[in-house]
Amino acid sequence: TMTFHNHSLTKLLLLLGIILQHNIVLAQECVLGSYETKFGISGENAPRAVNLALAASKIDGAVLQLGEVISYNDLVGPRTTSAGFKKAHVISKGKLIDGIGGGACQVASTLHAAAIYSGFDIVESHAHSLASPYIQPSLDATVSYPDLDLKIQNPYNTAVKISVQILPSEEKGKKVIRAEFLAIDCSMKRIVTTSFSEKITKKRPVWLIRTSAVTKGSVIHQSGSDGKVVTRTISIFRPDGSLLSNVTRVFTFISLEKIVWKAKE
Repeated sequence: TMTFHNHSLTKLLLLLGIILQHNIVLAQECVLGSYETKFGISGENAPRAVNLALAASKIDGAVLQLGEVISYNDLVGPRTTSAGFKKAHVISKGKLIDGIGGGACQVASTLHAAAIYSGFDIVESHAHSLASPYIQPSLDATVSYPDLDLKIQNPYNTAVKISVQILPSEEKGKKVIRAEFLAIDCSMKRIVTTSFSEKITKKRPVWLIRTSAVTKGSVIHQSGSDGKVVTRTISIFRPDGSLLSNVTRVFTFISLEKIVWKAKE
């Protein structure tokens, strides 16, 4: 039987407290898969950047055991002003409008893509009606509390931790959101390959609006997006190279007009 003197026990308890407080990882973690996207942080993008950072902080550090399913909406909770979320652009019924929590979908989309490339099982996901400029169309995931959710399941025989970090970008006025799935043992890591093909179905219309809001020249008020059909194939292989699954899905995105504001003559 091992016996501790009082001072030895005190030191042990203190060390354990430090480990728990600072979330120190004693074993080397490996990355099962990751994905990152960029977002603007200044001007009209500032409130959206606040929402991204807030949503990311609520997911970062979550741990999934074997077979466990996590829900984005359960982790992040309602997107309300009382929860700290700001008003920013959201996609609703094929249009860009202002709504509380705009930007939460970019966190969900980045997490969704990282889950795919980690070989996770996607239990529930929903694509946007418009192609999102920050991510490969068909890897995106729209969420709306409590109706539209992103749910992912851990298929590995080990606990997996989610890391969602806001990082600097080499691009001025932007930052990066990076999602990673981490494990102690990556020997059973699935190998994931993806392929995409796109067909433009409708070019984005261009609206030119003369307005006193612009005193000189012109500015792009809304970039818009082309309507398109995207075919996505995800192939998942076991560590020995044998095929586990090969799934092809087709996604349809509608067009959104490009709006240019021009100074009155």
